[in-house]
Amino acid sequence: MVTGINPRGVEVLVAAALLACAFTASASVDVARERYQAYEQKIAERQEAAVRGDMEGYQARDAEARQSLVEARQAFEAGKAARSTDETVLMDYLVVLRALGDHDLAAEAADAAIDRGVESAALLRVLGESLLVTGPDNFQRGVDALRKSVALDGTSPASAQAWFALGRYYLENYLPDAAADAFAAALKADPEHVPSRLGEAAARVFSGEIAEAGAIIESVGRAAQPYDIELRSMMRTALYDFDVARRIFDDTADNHYAYARLLYLASRVPEAVLAARRATDLAPDRVEIWNFLGAVQLQISNYRDALASYEASLKLNPDQPGLQQTVEQLREVQQQQAAPPASGQGQAPLRGQGPLR
Repeated sequence: MVTGINPRGVEVLVAAALLACAFTASASVDVARERYQAYEQKIAERQEAAVRGDMEGYQARDAEARQSLVEARQAFEAGKAARSTDETVLMDYLVVLRALGDHDLAAEAADAAIDRGVESAALLRVLGESLLVTGPDNFQRGVDALRKSVALDGTSPASAQAWFALGRYYLENYLPDAAADAFAAALKADPEHVPSRLGEAAARVFSGEIAEAGAIIESVGRAAQPYDIELRSMMRTALYDFDVARRIFDDTADNHYAYARLLYLASRVPEAVLAARRATDLAPDRVEIWNFLGAVQLQISNYRDALASYEASLKLNPDQPGLQQTVEQLREVQQQQAAPPASGQGQAPLRGQGPLR
């Protein structure tokens, strides 16, 4: 029989142990958040490298970002974030899991937290978004979670992401009217929510408002860059719906130019060339259309037509030094193609003029 143990002393020891664990968990969460901030910084630096055309720098920053994200996850898991009753800690952990592509684990953690009673619109949103990317078997559960999320909170700016996720699901499942309603609800909650503005553009495409859709994307500008994959995916779906519904738009230069740019985003390049050509037929004095057409033609190595488009642009506006340099390069290419090839001579890569978005 063991004697001499003070019950009060045991209570103190247990309390001290629990307090030590709490401090350890808190420290781990702090480290995790610091590593996630480092990840965000590296992502910003990666984007800057991409804009500069620095592929080596892009790859280096990408690797560093990934490592920071892995370290953030390890620290969160050391701090038992998956079982935390602090919703902020749990949500930060789920963000890291989803950034790593571990959507199934994010859905599992969110589901478990909801079962423990940690239910909120934000947690339901993450559950819904995660389920929608884990396969068709989970689609209905994902939609149900998102609908429950907006039922709990469908008007605050924070609800815009849940509305957007619903809108994108509807769009991808050929329910354009429901998608348009969801995007509209998102923008009512947060008029500056960029993904939903891009979703609105996709919905406009289906209804035949081509120029308006192009204007929305143009107005978003550089803010659309982080959502490039989503934009291209939504545009492919919207244009497919537009084609299947056999909708038409007015035969104007603005519509055909906007249509050409949207087709380019959807990787339908030959059709983009045709639409841009029709735009130049209707508005032969529009420099920006000639530049867009030339850039697309150059991208598919149609040097002869690209040269003709750029020359038409320069005739309208000679004050384009960068374009003039590209034209001179294209003329050299044509001369090289007309002459017998010389041993050891190569051709410098050509870059188009004019934005393709």
